[in-house]
Amino acid sequence: YLAGRDALKELQFLSFEHYPFDDICGDTFGKLRAQTGMMSDVIRRLRSEAAPALPPLVISEYGFSAFSGRAMSELPSALLMADIVGQFLSEGGQTAYLFGYPPNVPINQHQACAGYGNMMLFQADADGQAKDPMPSYFTARMLSGDWMQAGGRPHRLYAVTVEGGEGAVTAYALTRPDGRIGVLLVNRDPTAAARVTLAAVTTQGREARPLTGPGKVIQYSPVQYSWVSDGPNSHPGLDLPPTRRSLGRSLGPMVLPASSITVMVGAPPR
Repeated sequence: YLAGRDALKELQFLSFEHYPFDDICGDTFGKLRAQTGMMSDVIRRLRSEAAPALPPLVISEYGFSAFSGRAMSELPSALLMADIVGQFLSEGGQTAYLFGYPPNVPINQHQACAGYGNMMLFQADADGQAKDPMPSYFTARMLSGDWMQAGGRPHRLYAVTVEGGEGAVTAYALTRPDGRIGVLLVNRDPTAAARVTLAAVTTQGREARPLTGPGKVIQYSPVQYSWVSDGPNSHPGLDLPPTRRSLGRSLGPMVLPASSITVMVGAPPR
């Protein structure tokens, strides 16, 4: 309609909601991998339809599904959140807004096999107040305060290539305002850890050099979180914050636990 009236230039932004899965039963980790292609297809389609204006893209709401279930309160919800934000920004998206900021309670509204859960930063107590922090809360803190540097100053994102791993591991890299490199890594394999070595290609594009220290690593995995599935009484069984450790001068190979999010911050190669 706008293109036919030479009015695409009037678009100041183009927004969409992103809830990838109506069916949240079955192979949850297979769905996590499928989302990568789905997101790329959405971005490609919107850019094609809005060309040549190419307005900024905004995700006005995102979450696992438009229908509630336990996947939203289990660890895969954190992995999906990290992938949606990391991929969208890396592919040129402007900003993304989470759905589910207020405290809430587990519900099931679509498929009995989906169990009980909800999109929420905190599970609510009997008075509706924030009680248990959920995976989305800890992931949001990792993305905004560890991978990125808080304060609203510009970050620069880079293309990342993952070699090996058969699509289980995704990675997103940026330069923070303090000049350090932040790398977000997601291991979507539910059973196997991954061993990775990080390197940056020089500006001439001819040589890959390892990142250097001192640095830090923040990890969130089943060691920190589990969900007890008990109908409307479902709740976290284990609910710990991500682990944190400092690194010295060498940022050698790193182990990504199964079903995990890792943020590594270090110095660019010399």
